[in-house]
Amino acid sequence: MPQKHTALTKQNLQIYPTERLTDADDGGGLMVKDALTGRENELFTPISDVARTIGAFNARSVHGAVRVADNIPLGGAHMIISRPPKAENVSYLLYRGVRYGEMRKDIIKRIAAYSVATIESRMTLLSTQSQGSRIVQAYQRPGEPLPLIGDVYCLRQDKAGHPAIEQYVQVIRVSSEDRTFTTHDGIDFVRTVVKMETSTALTHDFVGAEAPQRNYIDNPCKIRETHVADGAQYYGVKPLAAAIKAQAQSLRVSSLMEKLVPTSQIETSLVDLTAAGEKQILFDAAREEDRINGNLSLNKGAVVYTRRAILPGSLRLVVGGVDARDSGGIISSAGNDIGTVDYAAGRVTIDENLGSGWTLYSRPAAEYLQVADTAAIAVSTGTRSYNYVMTINPAPAPGSLQVSYRAQGRWYDLRDNGTGALRGISAAHGSGAVDYRSGTVTITCGELPDVGSEILYAWGSPATAKNRSDSTPAVTMLLQMEAGVAPGSVKLSWTDNGAKAAQDDGMGNITGAWTGTVDYRSGDIMLTLFPGGEQHLDVKVDYSVGEPQTQEFKAPARGHDGNVTLNLAQRQIKPRSFEMTFNVLVEDYDHKVQEGEAYTRQVDPYVTVRDNGSGGLIDGNGTNFGSIDYSTGTVKFKPDYTTRIPKPIYRKQPMGEKIVSTQGNQQTVKPLYRLVFAGFEYINALASAPIDDSFVVTVRYRGQQSEDARTKQATSGVLRVDLLPTLHERVVPGSVCFTTGSETYFDRRGELYYRLNPATGAATKAGSINYETGIAVVELAEGSAVRLLALAGTVKGNPVDEAVWRIPSAPVRPSSLHITATPLTGGQLSVRADAGGKIEGSNIEGSIDYETGVVRVRFGRLVTAAGNEGKYWYNPDAVENGKIWEPIPVYADTITYSAVSYAYLPLDTTIIGIDAVRLPADGRVPIFRRGDMIVIGHRLEDDLGSAHTAGQTVQLSRNDLDDICLRDAKGVPIEAKWYDYDLQSGKITWATPLDLSAYTLPIKAGHSREEENRIMVADIDGTLTLQFPVARDYPAGETYISSALIGGDLQCRVSPPWSQKTFDNVWDDNPRGDGIAAKLNSKDYPFKLTDDGAVTDRWAVVFKDGNQFELYSEAVGFVGKFDTLSDLAPINPATDKPYFVLPKGAFGINNGASAWAYGNTIRFNTYGTHMGVWILRAVQPSAKRQHSTDGFMACLRGNTTEINP
Repeated sequence: MPQKHTALTKQNLQIYPTERLTDADDGGGLMVKDALTGRENELFTPISDVARTIGAFNARSVHGAVRVADNIPLGGAHMIISRPPKAENVSYLLYRGVRYGEMRKDIIKRIAAYSVATIESRMTLLSTQSQGSRIVQAYQRPGEPLPLIGDVYCLRQDKAGHPAIEQYVQVIRVSSEDRTFTTHDGIDFVRTVVKMETSTALTHDFVGAEAPQRNYIDNPCKIRETHVADGAQYYGVKPLAAAIKAQAQSLRVSSLMEKLVPTSQIETSLVDLTAAGEKQILFDAAREEDRINGNLSLNKGAVVYTRRAILPGSLRLVVGGVDARDSGGIISSAGNDIGTVDYAAGRVTIDENLGSGWTLYSRPAAEYLQVADTAAIAVSTGTRSYNYVMTINPAPAPGSLQVSYRAQGRWYDLRDNGTGALRGISAAHGSGAVDYRSGTVTITCGELPDVGSEILYAWGSPATAKNRSDSTPAVTMLLQMEAGVAPGSVKLSWTDNGAKAAQDDGMGNITGAWTGTVDYRSGDIMLTLFPGGEQHLDVKVDYSVGEPQTQEFKAPARGHDGNVTLNLAQRQIKPRSFEMTFNVLVEDYDHKVQEGEAYTRQVDPYVTVRDNGSGGLIDGNGTNFGSIDYSTGTVKFKPDYTTRIPKPIYRKQPMGEKIVSTQGNQQTVKPLYRLVFAGFEYINALASAPIDDSFVVTVRYRGQQSEDARTKQATSGVLRVDLLPTLHERVVPGSVCFTTGSETYFDRRGELYYRLNPATGAATKAGSINYETGIAVVELAEGSAVRLLALAGTVKGNPVDEAVWRIPSAPVRPSSLHITATPLTGGQLSVRADAGGKIEGSNIEGSIDYETGVVRVRFGRLVTAAGNEGKYWYNPDAVENGKIWEPIPVYADTITYSAVSYAYLPLDTTIIGIDAVRLPADGRVPIFRRGDMIVIGHRLEDDLGSAHTAGQTVQLSRNDLDDICLRDAKGVPIEAKWYDYDLQSGKITWATPLDLSAYTLPIKAGHSREEENRIMVADIDGTLTLQFPVARDYPAGETYISSALIGGDLQCRVSPPWSQKTFDNVWDDNPRGDGIAAKLNSKDYPFKLTDDGAVTDRWAVVFKDGNQFELYSEAVGFVGKFDTLSDLAPINPATDKPYFVLPKGAFGINNGASAWAYGNTIRFNTYGTHMGVWILRAVQPSAKRQHSTDGFMACLRGNTTEINP
């Protein structure tokens, strides 16, 4: 097919630089006269050794334009980078220009807005952080997650009275320590002091708190979290990674990403990290609703503190006519938000003026940190979707669920807000919901997840803790003497409405005005009935002491009857003085764990028995173990007893999916069957003494040794409260709340408090609590009867058989991942990932994606299904090819790992001229997105030599072409008038006559096969699913895929003009201020524009009187002074042609009479046939000298109309 004649030729489509090709703030500006020729270093400066060593970022403003002396449109104009540079450390991107004449400083702000500041972080800035420092210190509440390496924060100082400044900083190293501070009123509190090393030095002084405060402080400078706005789009080019055949509807490029800024890669060691991190658990630990009455005026900004964490959804505030309730941390009444609540801190903040006389109701919650449970759904070609559903049973604790997905190489998190709604930092990131009853989780991703990635679920399970508020505490009053008290020697005397006394009976009982027991061995007096004792009376204690005898028997033998006989070194043992301790083992504990009958870490128990005064040996529960003959010193006992151990409750269910095989683009996904821990119950278990040398019996007793009389002054009123007297559970810190007398007591970090001030959160210290033993000591007791309001107990360990997590800093160095875990049966599992990411060891298998840092492991082994049908873990649905996975549960908090990750360190802002901290950590941005137009191009070049004659036909190396371009030896294009071409046959024909004297021989012919398409799906592995099948075969390597920056239809035109009374120097596309009657008559006297003069700009005609006016443009500024007596034709100095021509008749001057007055303004906009584009160059640090060319190829493309020659 011979060449068609068109209104525009290829030579009419040119790329023009702007007036200042520099990296100064004012780089860019207006379009110049001469187009780029392709000469080396014409647009960018050569790469220096400094730039090659430390990296560089350069930006140049250009315009793809048509400049002909006519008004000929270019339809569907777009620009592409059609060929990348040969230098591997150099990359180019196209970035859309917004305004004609814009400068570098304008676009840098838009590019840096990749990360934007959001909410105030959990950290509070500490003291003044000085300019030039690379260390930022802050503090936060203990247990809160620490900043991660690579996190970006915004230091924003915006408080009145301080300089308004902000800076974004990136964390490259973190350290922390918990420290105790004291308030002005003597209250101790603990805060975690965080030290962050940043990638760049501080540019100003930032003012923080002088010292950590217990409550919130309104700092001059706040540390704000950031999220990815990613509003900018970039366009680039990548080679085709694999050849494609005609009619293929997908292709693969080497990467979806390209470097925007230079970065340096460093290695970061991650040591002994918990696999899935910790989740904050809030669950109901209350017997009943808590109530606080207050007279504090609830005005805007007021804060109310409760005694305990608050169960989400349980808060109710009644004040005046307002009855407000909480939802998702927001307190509202009748649809109006009146405040917020921090559930974990038990803090309510008021945002409206509500008045005084209020009541706050809430259910106390237990709040603690737990290593997260995890699950994942593999994203394959078949399962890829915007929507995912998973059922987690038991359901996650409210507010603890986080779902993460990866799209376009970036991770997005959706978090449960405590009401069951999943939200991202931005609504564009997606949403979801969790049903706390059924455990069903549904999410909608903001973008299609990447194929080969995982949808990660992490949550806190309340299964390891129980509400124990219905427990009956054992309350005693404690008086402490010293060990070795002689039976019958104890006498108590005090004054309470007269002299009072009590004494022991030699059998361990206290009788008299107070009653209780005395432990002669420890010297502890525990009073169970003590009228008036809570008044803190002075008590005189008279007693006698003597050093007890101690003996140790190693591996004593059992008799035929199973009893052990011991002969003490003394005779005539004093009754109530004998104490014996021996160790026992739970029978077949490992087997019980393997059979699912036990799960906590086994600590071999010790049994302590004492004589009862009549020769019997009993433990604390009254169980009889044997006897002692006081006269002969012979002890006979059976070292067996029944204990209670927690038994796990498991559920067998599918949870998550994994990819099991990949064939081409097809992947097979199968469900994962999990053994999920759902809670625990107690069962009886036999415990017996060991039958080897580890069996040791220790005895203490008193014989006829001498005794010394003692007197001690004590104070009554100290209560000893055993919160869980019948259960061997640990008390959940922060869950304790009880009343005694008229006071309400609650715990904070191992201390007991009462008399809360709801306005400040301060309270009076009243005692202490040991969370391990469940013993609370109340030093300031207002009564003797204790009633629980809230309490939670837990057993150690959260067993899991699988874990999926994401290493916080990726990519990860191959073979650097090492994982350890402790099975329920004891010992340790240890494994290291191989170079390919495979994890395989004894009773553990899995994989790691080194690029994303996602790790998936499961614990157990593959066994034959037959014969295991009766096992607690057996699930017929999980049998595959006669095999089944036998889980070996491990404790979640023992799954730890160490790895080495690669971190990308951005370069100094002052060196590269852009705040790279706010950009992606690896400096890369996507250049292929869903919906983008791409150009597939396979371009070759033929050397046509130097011998050319008129009318000669030259056959190129191939036919079926889309484009032919001839250039001389210097790269100068041959004018189209000198040749004709036939794209279908691949031939060119020289014109007659022919004159090539203006060109340097030889001539080269560039020819290409190109086609446009559209991306429907972009996978992170580089696979692009296309809207249409491709028309031809394309080879790999030589074919390039370019994303197109679309400028649309370019045509000279002018907007409808409008008039306004004055011009206020604001360039707005709508009339401003008062209108006027005078109008420009552009209908009868239309504007005239041509491609070679018109530009895209805003214009203002500002009258100085009825005929004289000045012309301004947004890009140029003052253009000149003109009048209504002549046509308005301002000259474009870049082309020496008018920007536009406006006939003088348009002003409506009639016989010298003008309707225009001083200040009147005519506003209009013009549009030229050019599109503004910024070309961005990134030079990565490299040890190699710059020998390869950094040149690239860019072109303006579009459509025009065919004309008759």
